[in-house]
Order: sequence, then C-alpha cells, then structure tokens
Amino acid sequence: MEVAGQADLSLSGSASPSPAFVFSPLTYSLTVQNLGLANAAAVTLTDALPGTSTFVSANSTQGSCAQAAGTVTCTIGTVNFGSSATVTIVVTTPGTPSTITNSPSVTSSTTDPVAGNNSVSISTDIQPLSCSTPAKDGAGGTLSGTVNTYYPPNAAVTLAAGSTSVALGASSGAATPIAVGDRLLLIQIQDADIDSTNTGSYGDGAAGDPRQARPIFEARVNTNS
Repeated sequence: MEVAGQADLSLSGSASPSPAFVFSPLTYSLTVQNLGLANAAAVTLTDALPGTSTFVSANSTQGSCAQAAGTVTCTIGTVNFGSSATVTIVVTTPGTPSTITNSPSVTSSTTDPVAGNNSVSISTDIQPLSCSTPAKDGAGGTLSGTVNTYYPPNAAVTLAAGSTSVALGASSGAATPIAVGDRLLLIQIQDADIDSTNTGSYGDGAAGDPRQARPIFEARVNTNS
C-alpha cells in the first residue's frame, strides 16, 4: 500500500537483439517509472555491465549518464509520480558464446516502500557466428578413406524460394549420422548435361540465362571442417 509522501520506483528492461551474436552491438532499454503518490527526487540508475561486454554508449531521456570501469551511472533527477524516464545503454557482446546477465538498479532519496521492483535482471544468450563446430571430430591433416557422409533427397524435388528444409534419403559414404555441431554442405546439382563453352549456353547447353532446369539437392556431413 502506498501513502502520500512516498514514491514507488519501478525498473524494467529488455535487451535487443536477443539472442545476440558474438562481437556485435547489444542494446539495453531500461525504463524507470514512478508508481507512487509522490515525486521521486535524486533518482539514480546504476548498471554494472557484464564483465565480458564492452561499453559503447549510454544516454537517458532525462538527466545524464557516465561510465567508469564498466559501471554506468545515470543521474536522472526528479521523476514525478505517474512519469517515467528511459535509459539506453549499448555494449559490444563478448567474443565467446555464453549467457550474459545484466542487473541494473535504481535508487531515490525519497522514501520508497517497495524495494522489490527497484532492480531487474536481463539475460542474453550470445551465439557464435557459425552454428557448426569446425574440426569437431579432430584436427585436419592427411585424409584417407571416406570421411564424409552423403544424404540424397528422398525423392526428386524442386524447392521453392525461401524453403528452409528438405527431406533426406538413406545415407552413403562414411555413414556418420548428423549431430549437433556438424557442418552441413548443401549441394545444388544442375540436372542437365554440362556445356563448358564460354557462352550463355554454359552448364545446360541452352542459350540464354538464367538456368531454369530442376535443381536436385544433396546434404553432406563434413566431419573434418
């Protein structure tokens, strides 16, 4: 219950994009609201940024922000009851995939009986630029035997623009099943005789471009790249 003469600061926030990629910009949007019945004086937002991130910038719709040793301090000033202020902080994500958590908080010199909403915790998954794991099955070197697994489509197929999946048939080659972290190579085979002349007939033997023959796809598990 709130009474006259008391403020009630509430802090909410989000990160964008979420998830984010390594070595990329990440923006925290933090909103300070006064839900109480009195103006909140000397409002300050403090944000000790995740240690693996790198500070880029900080600004507020009210007051000013400064950064020192990875901690952002925004001197917002008075937030009237029923009003809000927004702080925007931009960082660069770490270079290693991980989950980073940012936990800013807000304070005021005015009595605030509800301390539980004065802070927020924002977790963001940081993803690699590549979904596969190079050399997952060991370092490269002199290869021998069959090291790749080949998956033809389960039937002749024409994929429409924007397609994101294709049904695969029985594998051949190394018979290594597809697993998380594998690098897949999708090969489009032009279903036509090859014409090697240096003209518009190159490939399908028919003059003019673009090539319109039916594409056939094959997925390959490459366990050495």
